[in-house]
Amino acid sequence: MWDESLVPSINYSGEGCLALPKLNLQFLTLHDYLLRNFNLFRLESTYEIREDIQEAVPHLLSYINNEGETAFRGWSRMAVPIKQFRISEVKQPNIGEVKPAAVTAEVTFSVSSYKAQIRSEWNALKEHDVLFLLSIRPSFEPLSAEEDGKASVPQRLGLQYVRGCEIIEIRDEEGTLMNDFTGRIKRDEWKPPKGELRTVTVALDTAQYHMDVSNIAAKGSEDVYGTFNILMRRKPKENNFKAILESIRDLMNEYCIVPDWLHNIFLGYGPYPQDQPKKNSVRFTPTQVGAIISGIQPGLTMVVGPPGTGKTDTAVQILNVLYHNCPSQRTLIITHSNQALNDLFEKIMQRDVPARYLLRLGQGEQELATDLDFSRQGRVNAMLVRRLELLSEVERLARSLQLPEDVGYTCETAGYFWLLHVYSRWEQFLAACVDNKDKPSFVKDRFPFKEFFSNTLKPVFIGESFEKDMRAAKGCFRHLKTMFQELEECRAFELLKSTADRANYLMTKQQR
Repeated sequence: MWDESLVPSINYSGEGCLALPKLNLQFLTLHDYLLRNFNLFRLESTYEIREDIQEAVPHLLSYINNEGETAFRGWSRMAVPIKQFRISEVKQPNIGEVKPAAVTAEVTFSVSSYKAQIRSEWNALKEHDVLFLLSIRPSFEPLSAEEDGKASVPQRLGLQYVRGCEIIEIRDEEGTLMNDFTGRIKRDEWKPPKGELRTVTVALDTAQYHMDVSNIAAKGSEDVYGTFNILMRRKPKENNFKAILESIRDLMNEYCIVPDWLHNIFLGYGPYPQDQPKKNSVRFTPTQVGAIISGIQPGLTMVVGPPGTGKTDTAVQILNVLYHNCPSQRTLIITHSNQALNDLFEKIMQRDVPARYLLRLGQGEQELATDLDFSRQGRVNAMLVRRLELLSEVERLARSLQLPEDVGYTCETAGYFWLLHVYSRWEQFLAACVDNKDKPSFVKDRFPFKEFFSNTLKPVFIGESFEKDMRAAKGCFRHLKTMFQELEECRAFELLKSTADRANYLMTKQQR
């Protein structure tokens, strides 16, 4: 629990690297996702329990009395001294197991030293709440300042053992059941708890109990369960770790808990993220739908309404539909203010309109809530950077086909490479598929660009269904086709050398 390499303290500076499982954007399997969350949540819960112990125990002011026993001068809201602890039942192990089936114990403590509010908190303990049994044994003489600085937290607190337990039932001094939700006590028969002693029946961790008993038998170790002298509770809102960990563990043992259609999306697989179109997330009203239909028809359309009625979203949807219906035409947007234009621009960027087709003229482009530069010079620079990225992908494609990499030297050579080597191979592959539709693994074995798409974490082809593999192959080819189409659009920026010529071409030919 106090291993700093696993669970850092609250004073962790962040300079070193911790051996913690990371939560990525993609996961190997559903079990891998759950296992990482299980380990992280367990470490987080351990850290929180450790901090609660360090906060509660010092208030007890433990010391060694004249009889050589541990006594307490102070009091703590979340921890109380134990009057009596005894193990009441140890059940035989289940078939095939070595740990006991159940270990039950009874813990008696007193709430006499508490005020009414804190006493009511202890009286509110109920079934399935998790408590902690602590064994405190302070040093006979207080630690010096030098020793205290070098000592670990358990040494400073005198903490020997920590064990968890789960409440089965709690009774008052007269043995009356408290906080029972099983129906054994009717509501009209409920009475306030009597006396100051409380007896809690708890279920101990059977695996830990077996380990402790084995150590006593094998090594002659101390009996842990005879040394407990503190019972600690935690705030109910923060003490749900056991139920969460058990739920994650049970999910890990299930064979299938996520439907097939959600599996790849949940694990972060599928086509390349840049190939997935951005979809509209706004649900339009019938009036807005009518305005959109009117806006994409020839003629003048006026959309009028008070603020907050969705005029901007309606205009953005009209622009989006016009772009997809008429990709060769250009649309000019004129607004009365820079703020209105920026608002339109930011919402257009969230739709399925490539950034290379967007251009922001006039003042105010610095106020756009984006890291991209949509001025003329910014778009020219972005196209040149994109050209280099695409040419490097062409070189990788040529390398995967065992061809010279110089085809990625310019956009012109890349265009010839597309016609001579890429598109021709695709046509030969389609012709071969016509006669081999009955072979499930044919696409997986004969797809010509399989090595280029090998950088995905999950294999593109499964080899079990011709139709599924063929859909995946067509998706891969669409990715290649889009890549070379972008390169063709970058070709003019390669030929034009001056910044002014590039900016003029961008504004008159490139933008939509």
